Amino acid sequence: METSDWIALIAAAAAVVSAAMASILAIVGVRQLQAIAAQITRAGDQQKKLASLQACERYDTDPIIEQATKSIWDKRLGPNDYSNARVYQRDIINLLNYLDSLAIGVEQDLYAEDIVRAHMEPVVTHAVKTFLKVEPCLFNRDDLQPLIRLYDRWQNQPIRDRDPA
Repeated sequence: METSDWIALIAAAAAVVSAAMASILAIVGVRQLQAIAAQITRAGDQQKKLASLQACERYDTDPIIEQATKSIWDKRLGPNDYSNARVYQRDIINLLNYLDSLAIGVEQDLYAEDIVRAHMEPVVTHAVKTFLKVEPCLFNRDDLQPLIRLYDRWQNQPIRDRDPA
């Protein structure tokens, strides 16, 4: 073999090794990008869970919501008699708007529905049944459709039937 043949052979071998190394680096790079994407997804899921907990916590910590629920509780005529709701209609609106904001957050995937449901299902159920699923209804149901859809979905999918994942 002549020198030029050896040089060509060495160049070809170097090209093969270089291509193999580039392929390996590309595979490693793709795996690193996949790991980074998974980490970003996990961080987003954690942020969504935290936002959900904070939104639910407002029911117990927000002074306007607290005042509204206290007023509704104090002004009703009996344990299940809300027939004088016009007297404290503004307080009911505050409560329904808060619950509707939770429903909107769930619909827009800003809040984790399982967390919101675990914390707020009894409140949502009671408020919707008491103030929106009655006739005559004092409130414009069209303005509260996310809340009504959330209530309906929860009624149609009992907790025991939910996928635990």
